[in-house]
Amino acid sequence: MSYQVLARKYRPQVFSDVLGQEHVTRSLQNAIVKERIAHAILLTGPRGVGKTTIARIFAKALCCEKGPTPTPCGECSPCREIAAGSAVDVQEIDGASNRGVDNVRELREGVKYAPASARFKVYIIDEVHMLTTEAFNALLKTLEEPPPHVKFVFATTDVHKLPATILSRVQRYDFSRIPAATVARRLREIAQQEKIAAEDGALTVIARQCEGCVRDALTILDQLIAYTGGKVDEASVSEALGLVNRSLVFELVGAVVRSEPAQCLEALRKLDSQGADVRRTFQEILGVLRDLVVIRTAKKHADLVDAPETEHAVLEEIARGGSVETLHALFDLFLHGELEAEGASLPFVTLEMCVLKAAHLRPLLPVQDLVDRLARMEEGGTPPEPGSRTPQAPTAKTPPVPSRKPARNAAAVDEQPPPITDEEAQAAAAPEMEADVAPESASETAWGRYLAHVRKQGPATLASVLEHGRLLEMAGQEMRVAFETQIYEDLVRGRLEDAARLATECFGRPVRLTLASPLTDASAKHAQREAARAGESDRDRALKKEALAHEAVNEAVRILGGEIKDIKTYGA
Repeated sequence: MSYQVLARKYRPQVFSDVLGQEHVTRSLQNAIVKERIAHAILLTGPRGVGKTTIARIFAKALCCEKGPTPTPCGECSPCREIAAGSAVDVQEIDGASNRGVDNVRELREGVKYAPASARFKVYIIDEVHMLTTEAFNALLKTLEEPPPHVKFVFATTDVHKLPATILSRVQRYDFSRIPAATVARRLREIAQQEKIAAEDGALTVIARQCEGCVRDALTILDQLIAYTGGKVDEASVSEALGLVNRSLVFELVGAVVRSEPAQCLEALRKLDSQGADVRRTFQEILGVLRDLVVIRTAKKHADLVDAPETEHAVLEEIARGGSVETLHALFDLFLHGELEAEGASLPFVTLEMCVLKAAHLRPLLPVQDLVDRLARMEEGGTPPEPGSRTPQAPTAKTPPVPSRKPARNAAAVDEQPPPITDEEAQAAAAPEMEADVAPESASETAWGRYLAHVRKQGPATLASVLEHGRLLEMAGQEMRVAFETQIYEDLVRGRLEDAARLATECFGRPVRLTLASPLTDASAKHAQREAARAGESDRDRALKKEALAHEAVNEAVRILGGEIKDIKTYGA
């Protein structure tokens, strides 16, 4: 007798033998028991999950001499003939090769005649989506009102290709992929019956590779039995199928999560020495990262991760080393790395760089946690005392720091003018101080504060004109200001009283404005620009110093584990 492959030898013969499709088998069995059998049913789902098998069992259940019954005997003549594929009244039609309108016309002619020996005539059309539009149209009337002795069973992997007119005339049953654990258990039973020594790890790898398709799993097992001579282990499975060593993938991902670049390179070296394919390696890494995210997200994750118990323990240990946000970031990084490696001239180098980049990725904290911590810290913060860069501890009498809206040319402006700093006090102090040209940084800071106050409290037209001016010096109660052109000077000259009043409000003491000669000379303008650059730099340094000394900034840097790279003035 010729050899029969495992996929055919162990094909289910009754509904209870079908794996992973209980929702379909229960519905069909109940329909038979209640005598509510539809004249046309549609079985749809991925390949190799039992669509054609259930169609044949359904035909046996209808035509069995003891039926219609949900448990066909398998011993009577109709059951044996249907199992052997020789039943006259059960026709199994390949929709890919019998897809034309002429084939449907022949079917319609045969429908008219009563069954030869069985109770029903059953037409099983596999891959029914391959029929042409004309063939579907020719089938519509027969499908809607067939003779009572005719039953149609359609099977397809692409249900979306069927016309709506067909879908509305059939009962649809959707098949699902079979879990890897269920497939591995079935493979173990078959290996025991065949007296094949197979490791559980090897069967798990096969089940994972078949992606929920039992037929594929049995075909792979058949191939491996021939390859190994009857002793199937995990190493032989990986070698025969060109798979990536799973333990090395765990070692690599664990090193990435723990931020250990040296260990990552060692794991990559081992994978490369085993000839691991880069694309498969990326797929395995992405699969492991997906499992880690699921483990960190769901408390009950046993049914959500297709892995044996030994791998579950390893995955849980790795998952404890990283937050959900970090694992999501790693998944995105490797997903983009896979796309880059497809078109890269050096795919393995691309994989190496992607792994090292992932290993150097800093752990991410949930954004909401950071927001909450910063909010609590801000509630307890206090503004610094005038003339001091070091914030004091909060007291009961000290209100929280009010938020400030950045101004275009100044660091910040509050509802009330904040106290002037030490530099400003030295440049614009009491009348008894010696009149001298203010240091550039203090002048620029005082002028910027004054402009911000004018924008907030004064007329918009005055503020727009003052923006074209520059503070030359501030000695005692006098502010000497120069403008770029005579036009701006003339505009301000008529509003000196308003400008002086706003200056007095800003600095908290009487101040008068005096106008210097316009900066019309080219050399003077150049000097002004150079001074402005120097002043801008000094001001930035002063702002950075103030920011670095602020309690909220220091706490944010500590929480985020980062550093301040740059400080920019809003609008500068």
